[in-house]
Amino acid sequence: MFRYKNKEIDPAQVGRDLNVRALLTGSVAQRGDSLRVQVELVEAATAAQLWGERFHRRSADIFEVEEEIARQISEKLRLKLSGQDRQRMVKRHTENTEAYHLYLNGRFHWNKRTGEGLKKAIEYFHQAIQKDPGYAMAYAGLADGYLVLSVFNPDPARGFAATGKAAALRALEIDADLSESLTALGLIQWCLDWDGAAAERSLRRAIELKPGYWLAHDHYAMLLSSLGRHEEAVREVGRGLELEPLAPVVSHHFAWVSIRARRYRDAIDQCRKTLEMDPNFAMGHYWLGFACGLTSRYDEAIPELEAARQAVGSTFATLELARAYAASGRAADAQQILAEMQQTFDRGYAEPYGFATVYAALGQADQAFHWLERACQDRTGLFAMWVNGDPRLDSLRSDPRMSDLLRRMGLEPASRRAASPG
Repeated sequence: MFRYKNKEIDPAQVGRDLNVRALLTGSVAQRGDSLRVQVELVEAATAAQLWGERFHRRSADIFEVEEEIARQISEKLRLKLSGQDRQRMVKRHTENTEAYHLYLNGRFHWNKRTGEGLKKAIEYFHQAIQKDPGYAMAYAGLADGYLVLSVFNPDPARGFAATGKAAALRALEIDADLSESLTALGLIQWCLDWDGAAAERSLRRAIELKPGYWLAHDHYAMLLSSLGRHEEAVREVGRGLELEPLAPVVSHHFAWVSIRARRYRDAIDQCRKTLEMDPNFAMGHYWLGFACGLTSRYDEAIPELEAARQAVGSTFATLELARAYAASGRAADAQQILAEMQQTFDRGYAEPYGFATVYAALGQADQAFHWLERACQDRTGLFAMWVNGDPRLDSLRSDPRMSDLLRRMGLEPASRRAASPG
């Protein structure tokens, strides 16, 4: 909820934004080892206080404060909690407050969805593990960090994804029922191993263990979309967005799932909502430009993709800009970017899948399949997530080489569908 940090808020507006009836607000002040926490629960529609409390504790007692707040609110609201719910509510994954704060910093940077942010996130997760080697949540964060980094950066040896898988498995050694670890593991099992059945088992188990964990629904939606199960994917990512409506990660994955389901208007609307909340969210500009490009609105697409190219810090954004140039008739501009990116690729700093989409837009099928074959051989994250039903590759869908690629992944070839602006 960093959108509201250090700002005066209108409870009614926030209630509408989040679709909730009550809000927990407050402030934390630290002086030396002393911690002062003021917190209140207010009714969104009327701003009337439902409950409030002040806590004066030592900084080391932060976990006790969190548990006391959760207990008092559940009593005030007369929530009917099962024993498992109560245990989950007060469960501590570490007793080390320094490790806990490092973990939170990691998640903050992970949510930014930039190359630099991901590197910072991974550093924080490593530091948290150094403070507490048994901190399963930090290993889960590390798995999430390396998973996304394997998509944002070239990973031909699959080193990032493999490191992420090892971190997820280590987290599960510590806590076999940690939903966060299973969530990361599930998507890695697809991107790295192409094992859709194992991935689905992990993600369904993650949701079973923690039905309210938005990222589990988000990742399950991504898997379903990659497998061509688009209606299920739309439902799952919608559930993730209901659970965490302000999370930029689920917002931009909602756009991704909608694009793959050919619901371009839904993708564009969600991107605009996201950018209203945070105009600097780089992936919001990327997906808005992406969706506009697929509906031939190049006067809107190209400026958004040019902005994303500067902000995202990844070659896939640059190559999507080249694809938009190619599709809009600016072949020379597309070729110029391809030449630059070829040099970047030769130095090991570009992912091959994006090249295929640009060459498809240029009508050069043989070159497109050359790059798809390279992405397949490298088992890149983008290839696994995109190739089955990517609307940018519709012109190649009837080619036997596409069917062959998909069968090697254990997938049935998707039927070619013409993109529509809907």
